[in-house]
Amino acid sequence: MSSPNPKRSTLPGRILLLSPTIVVVAAVFVSAVFFGRWRIPQAGMFPTYRPGGQIIARKSPYSTIADVRRGDIVIYKNTRDGVRFDLIWRVVGLPGERVALRADAVLVNGRALPQRPLRQQDGHAIVEETADGHAYEIALPTAPDGHGDFPEIEVPPGHLFALGDNRHEAADCRSTGPFLFEAIIAKAIW
Repeated sequence: MSSPNPKRSTLPGRILLLSPTIVVVAAVFVSAVFFGRWRIPQAGMFPTYRPGGQIIARKSPYSTIADVRRGDIVIYKNTRDGVRFDLIWRVVGLPGERVALRADAVLVNGRALPQRPLRQQDGHAIVEETADGHAYEIALPTAPDGHGDFPEIEVPPGHLFALGDNRHEAADCRSTGPFLFEAIIAKAIW
């Protein structure tokens, strides 16, 4: 009777033990390099994202500004009083377009993005808005409050204009102005 060769019998076992480790390390590396997680600090993106919730986003999602689509939720860097903030808003205006709000309707080059009332939720009227065939939900006050207008601006070349989904509780591009494409650090995927 021959004794088993210890080197032969443990090599497949070692490979099997290393395989899950390699997969986990590779997954962590891919996740850290290509994806990120951001916390929603306030209600500006309700009902899409709740305050305190987290989103997963793809880092460096666009090759050029032409890849950005109206309706995309982007994370971009902004600096106020020397402090950097990552802002999370939905793109509604592309370079060269004229953007305005009238009675809570977004106008792009004078045409309103279609809206359809859906329901009442958490003291808001939830409305479906459609941008270039992409439908999403926004939150509006249940009664007009006089804050649903924004004067028309033209989005400069190389810039984008974004709004929060909770239109009356978002400090978005209406207060900060259009942002540079190069400021985008990620695009929300979930």
